[in-house]
Amino acid sequence: MPSGCHGFAKLVLLAGIQNF
Repeated sequence: MPSGCHGFAKLVLLAGIQNF
């Protein structure tokens, strides 16, 4: 599991929390 992919998922999660 590449670190970049994990970072992207984290960004998406953060964006989702902010949107929520």
